[in-house]
Amino acid sequence: MIVKPILFWSKNVRDLALGNEVRELMAEFMNFPPIAVVFPDEEDGPTSSTVSWVDEAQLREKLSDSLPVDNLMIWLREHYPHLPNAALLRLYHELVQEPQWESTLGPHSNTTALNTVVVTYYPHKIRVL
Repeated sequence: MIVKPILFWSKNVRDLALGNEVRELMAEFMNFPPIAVVFPDEEDGPTSSTVSWVDEAQLREKLSDSLPVDNLMIWLREHYPHLPNAALLRLYHELVQEPQWESTLGPHSNTTALNTVVVTYYPHKIRVL
């Protein structure tokens, strides 16, 4: 059954008259019994190699010891080749914004092959403040 609500508008915008079909539909919704949905039990995290953990404090310390770095993306790729693309890109963007060192954007674009993609970007040079 298709219900087409009938709305009647008067000249006064504040007045609204609803047809009987709309009232019946609203009454049905008000008497609608909620259905309980049982969620599955919590599962352990995936055991595949897509989950990668990196000690970010150790990474920052290692980067500080390597300063100055001419291209942060290449440095990350050389020192952490096991990390997936998303983790490398996230680390790149986070490390560029760190206040403990100076980050300078390079004037020319560079292309670097990651695990499954190739990225073209303007490399950041990282050096001690």
